[in-house]
Amino acid sequence: MLGMKYPDAGAWRQGQKSENGETEMLSNAYYYVHPANEAERAYLESLIREDFERCHPGEMLQDVKRRASFSKEDKGLLRDWMAVAARRAAADQAKLPSALAA
Repeated sequence: MLGMKYPDAGAWRQGQKSENGETEMLSNAYYYVHPANEAERAYLESLIREDFERCHPGEMLQDVKRRASFSKEDKGLLRDWMAVAARRAAADQAKLPSALAA
C-alpha cells in the first residue's frame, strides 16, 4: 500500500543471529505487529493468506484469528505469521522506490 511506511524487518521483531549467521525469530509474547488500521491489517493478511493455508491444510487464517482471542497457541501462531507479513511488507516497500525511479 503506497501510503503506509514499513520499517525494516528488524524493527518489527528483534531477531538474533544464529551460529551460522541466519536471523532467528524470537517467540516472545512482547513482540507484536500492530497494524495502524483495518486497511493495513487486510494488506498484511493478504501477504500471508495463501502461504498460511498451504502450510495449514483445512484451516483458514480467519479461523486462527477467531481462536487467538482465547487460545495462546493460536495467538502465538497468528503473531508469528503477522511478523512474516511485516517482513514481506518491508521488503515490498524497499523495492518500491527503485521501481518508481525506473
